[in-house]
Amino acid sequence: MPLSYHPWLVALSIGIAVLASYAALDLAGRVAAERGSRKAWAWLCGGALSMGGGIWSMHFVGMLAWRSPMPLAFDVGITLASLLLAIVASGFALYSVSRSTFSWRRLGWAGALMGIGIAGMHYVGMTAMRMDPPIRYDPVLFALSVAIAMAASMGALQMAWHLRGQTIRSAFWQKTGSALLMGAAIYGMHYTGMAAAIIAPGSVCTAGPQNISSNWLALSVAGFSFLFLLIAIGSALIDSHYEERRLRDALVRAYAERTRAILQTSHDAFIGIGPSGRIIDWNRQAERMFGWPREEALGRPVAELSSPGAPFGVLPPGLPGAEGSRFETTLRDSRGQDIPVEIALTALQGATHSEYFAFVRDISERRRAEQELHDANRRKDEFLAMLGHELRNPLAPISAAAEYLGLIGGGDPRLQHTSAVLARQAGHMRQLVDDLLDVARITRGTIALRKAPVDLRQVARNAVEQVAPLVEELGHRLDLRLPQEDALVAGDEKRLVQVASNLLGNAARYTQDGGEISLAVEVRPMEVVLSVSDNGIGLAPDLLPHVFDLFVQGRRSSDRAQGGLGLGLALVKNLVELHGGSVAADSEGPGRGSRFQVRLPRLTQPAAAQPGEPAQPSSAPAAGASPASLRVLVVDDNADAAQSLSALLQAQGHEVRTAHDAASGLACAIEWRPHAALLDIGLPEIDGYELARRMRRMPETAAAMLVAVTGYGQQKDREAAHAAGFNHHFVKPVDSAALAAVLAAAAAELRKLEGARLPA
Repeated sequence: MPLSYHPWLVALSIGIAVLASYAALDLAGRVAAERGSRKAWAWLCGGALSMGGGIWSMHFVGMLAWRSPMPLAFDVGITLASLLLAIVASGFALYSVSRSTFSWRRLGWAGALMGIGIAGMHYVGMTAMRMDPPIRYDPVLFALSVAIAMAASMGALQMAWHLRGQTIRSAFWQKTGSALLMGAAIYGMHYTGMAAAIIAPGSVCTAGPQNISSNWLALSVAGFSFLFLLIAIGSALIDSHYEERRLRDALVRAYAERTRAILQTSHDAFIGIGPSGRIIDWNRQAERMFGWPREEALGRPVAELSSPGAPFGVLPPGLPGAEGSRFETTLRDSRGQDIPVEIALTALQGATHSEYFAFVRDISERRRAEQELHDANRRKDEFLAMLGHELRNPLAPISAAAEYLGLIGGGDPRLQHTSAVLARQAGHMRQLVDDLLDVARITRGTIALRKAPVDLRQVARNAVEQVAPLVEELGHRLDLRLPQEDALVAGDEKRLVQVASNLLGNAARYTQDGGEISLAVEVRPMEVVLSVSDNGIGLAPDLLPHVFDLFVQGRRSSDRAQGGLGLGLALVKNLVELHGGSVAADSEGPGRGSRFQVRLPRLTQPAAAQPGEPAQPSSAPAAGASPASLRVLVVDDNADAAQSLSALLQAQGHEVRTAHDAASGLACAIEWRPHAALLDIGLPEIDGYELARRMRRMPETAAAMLVAVTGYGQQKDREAAHAAGFNHHFVKPVDSAALAAVLAAAAAELRKLEGARLPA
């Protein structure tokens, strides 16, 4: 017998299927959420009734939608049995998705059992009509309907498992789409099962009274189902809302407790400050730091923590813009003792007021460490200054004696050789001291460059002139290659000569006697390159990355023939970087020589010299030249230094007197009226600075040229000498050529003033 259906009842059954599917998905979430509690069983039972009743209602309304040619009735017992099957299958499904783990294997057998239960509900419900002759089924469609029921059940379980942890609001559209798919599968199974039914012509329903309207029965069942499902969904929604709020409140409480625990165990003091400027929070570290227990601290004005003038005391609202700031200040504890602290301050802006929160760290230990470091650094500077002074003091008479021997030696080769040896070794010693002190100044950042346009060609010539004695002594051949065009850079000429001479000296010392050294200057579009190469002992690969580090040296022989402290290249690197350039080393390996390249930014247009750049004499007279005779007073408590310097000046043609303390020096100056006075700074009782000030105040010596001759060579020493009235500052051992130039300039000025009365 062909089957036909009432369209509106079919639509009603589909709506029930979709709504029942939605309820199933949402109830699965409630069962899973309450797993392990008593509420879980209540939700499981309620969910099974709602879901099973909804599926059964869809099935029942779908059967009533059949336009049967005969009056229909249903056996009450069998109908209730079909409802029970739907409820049991739904309860089993909800229980399955509430488990903590869900495997594909469990999904397979759970879906199969649930599908069989739903198919059983359908066919038991069909049996409730008690047709005569009994309904037969097409085996293919029958099997298809069961397969659809099982597949629908597996899909429903998987979707319910996936969406169970989400609320109605957070997954509304996901659950709606899933409910449409599940509903389609359920009613697809139902109508496939109806299509499988084979009802013989003339069949009669023998289930009972047949005077009940199918339409009214369908509407009653559907209305009851809709109402029950809506109540179930609403209950789930309300319960989910309260559960979310409970979980949110629990999370907030847990977060607050965790934050409180963190703050209580923090190494920093935590202080909360209310809108009135009073303390509203206070952790254990604050108790230990300031001495007030939490109970006593809460409610106190935060100003009580402040030392006079400290910014923390005026908060809030007197520190605008302080939020998110970090600063150091001094606070006061309960005993009135000051504590240096670092404060990280932030603000929580409310609708009506702001609250400040401060993390306070005691930095007493850091301050002590910084002070100790500062003191140690100061002591180091003082030691280096004293070391330089003490090393230069004995060098001064040695250098002066060497110069004097050279002047009086005449043609005696032995005296000339002795003079050269003494001068060379004293110069080497002086260079070591200068390098040590220069490195110390650079590391402190106290070295100052006097920049002006400098031609690196002249720098190269001056450097070659400085290292020529060493190169000649070792028998090297030095090749100097200079470009025709200007090689201008902005730099301190003295320091650049120091860079080039250090590189040349390094090459000379680390090249075997009779080696080859090359110094080249190359002009490029944006830079000028100064290269020093040699065929000496070379550099090992493991040494190359560290060759510019302090105190690093290449392989040394047991006799330390190369000398040095490992400072030269470190000094070169720092000086070049102060000029905005770079330096690099390269070597093919031990025994293959090495090459050093200094790159400096090219200066295309000469710039004006910086203020304070001293005028350089165009040429200095030779050490033995005597352009004019001056009366020169030498005051030094080191008798050897005074006598050797006096002998050198006398050999240059000057009239010299000596004194070994300030009092006798001042008395001699007043009586003798010298044109120039060379004063040691470290004199006993009255130092050289005070002696210079007294001489400037005396009319007999006010116009004399005063020259400081000292072992102290730092910038502050030069400034102190200038402030005391000195015209020049020389570091021991004195550069005799530079001193001769200064005295020659003084003599020329004196001739001009006295009308050329001095002998030429």
